[in-house]
Amino acid sequence: MARPQKEGLEYFPIVTSFDDKINLIIAEFGPEGLGIIIGLFQRIYINGYYVNWNEDTLMLFATKHVNTEITRVNVVLTKCLQRNIFNEELYSKYGILTSRGIQKQYLKVCKDSRRKSVQFIKEYCLVVNDELTKVITELISVITEETPKNVVLSTQRKEKKRKEKKSKEYTPFLSDSNEYRLSFYLFNFIKKNNEKAKEPNFQSWCKEFDKILRIDKREVEEIKKIIKWCQEDDFWCKNILSPTNLRKHYDKFVLEIKAPTFTKKGKTSNDDNLNKRDFDTTLESKLLGEDKGNTKEEETFDNKKEMERLKKEAMNKGVVKN
Repeated sequence: MARPQKEGLEYFPIVTSFDDKINLIIAEFGPEGLGIIIGLFQRIYINGYYVNWNEDTLMLFATKHVNTEITRVNVVLTKCLQRNIFNEELYSKYGILTSRGIQKQYLKVCKDSRRKSVQFIKEYCLVVNDELTKVITELISVITEETPKNVVLSTQRKEKKRKEKKSKEYTPFLSDSNEYRLSFYLFNFIKKNNEKAKEPNFQSWCKEFDKILRIDKREVEEIKKIIKWCQEDDFWCKNILSPTNLRKHYDKFVLEIKAPTFTKKGKTSNDDNLNKRDFDTTLESKLLGEDKGNTKEEETFDNKKEMERLKKEAMNKGVVKN
């Protein structure tokens, strides 16, 4: 029985001096950043010259391979893509991690080990006009061709499933995307209300925020305002613990924020209504007991005024003469 064809590598060399791109990652994230990069290289070379990067791969890599938080891995990975340590175009289009340097190193090891068969996916290939391309014995395509009409029905069904699987390939959300930032924004409020809150799967949250932004056509600033309002509300902060629930009650929150608050008697408690009220300052001072500080001159003036009034009444009745 023939031995299965080997694609991955058992080892890969690490240079004694890193280039500026990796040195910048080390400067920003320290030894943890370097550990994540080398861990990613290992995952790639174990598979060959690329690795499919999805939600499950991220979770397993963070928890078992480098033993760090998922958010931390995502931040470092985003920087690696921005600095072209991994090819950003292939990552966005196919959801894979690879680079020209990784592919050249892979082909060199295959050449040195005298592998007889080396397959390469042409859409992923970044090595062109190089002697190392001679090592490649077969170029295959990631795009499945149409099935001929004379092929049996079962084969057609398999082909259809492969196409559907390809169309549903998952591309993770980067840490600088609006979806990821909104997920982190919501979790920060939840964490503030409950310090023991468990960190969620941010990629799943990103999918929900993607629906809010793309399907519901909500604005980022409005979403942030809604999140802040519901997380500062005594009732809703206990019930809105995910973007799924946020989306479910979103329209209600919009109305709640716009509507004025009411007292039990049906009067609005807005400050504008208070400003419209005409106050009787004299009456209010008496009710509040603030008129106790009247001077003696004011009291004498009031007594004289009262005496004049009584005298005038008596004269009108003929009781007192001038």
